[in-house]
Amino acid sequence: MLKDFDLFSEDDKVSLLKGSAIDIMICSSNTLFDPKTHAFTNYLSRDQRAVMDTQIMPLDPLLMKIWGEELFHLTKKFLISMCNLDVDEVASTLLAPVILFSPDRSNIVDLELVKHLQTKYVTLLQKYMQWRYGVEQTENIYPKLLLQIITLRTLSLAHTEVIQKVMSTSSVNPLVQEVAAKPDVLNKSASDRM
Repeated sequence: MLKDFDLFSEDDKVSLLKGSAIDIMICSSNTLFDPKTHAFTNYLSRDQRAVMDTQIMPLDPLLMKIWGEELFHLTKKFLISMCNLDVDEVASTLLAPVILFSPDRSNIVDLELVKHLQTKYVTLLQKYMQWRYGVEQTENIYPKLLLQIITLRTLSLAHTEVIQKVMSTSSVNPLVQEVAAKPDVLNKSASDRM
């Protein structure tokens, strides 16, 4: 994936990262979320059962205070639904470049390359899942996994608003400010960019 990312100009790299950072962070957190206990764990790898320690991080009260009750419950619902798809870490990891190489990110110059790479990673994800789970099970869970990106986008926008509120009341690293800037994607229709 890094080789593919290096194909872009510096400006396109920044636009892709700005547009996808929060989406990818939320999506990736499903590997740290235990759907049985509905808590975040200290996993290094859920699939490998590699645990930093056996302590469960009691983040619920803190996250509820930071995010607000509604966003907390929506995020938890998303993480539970991701876990319920029962895909392994490889499939979850392959979803990250699908999210990163999204042609509806703002200020992208090389849209054709973005479209090509997203197609490449969507296909790679599907082929991996067919190998790992079989064609029949993949036909059931693969579309559901891709549909999660829609929910993820909504969550990402809500999390961006929370970050912006926090930024307005405290000094925040400029990189975080850049990532949390409202995306121009809200001002354009998807069909205008594709």
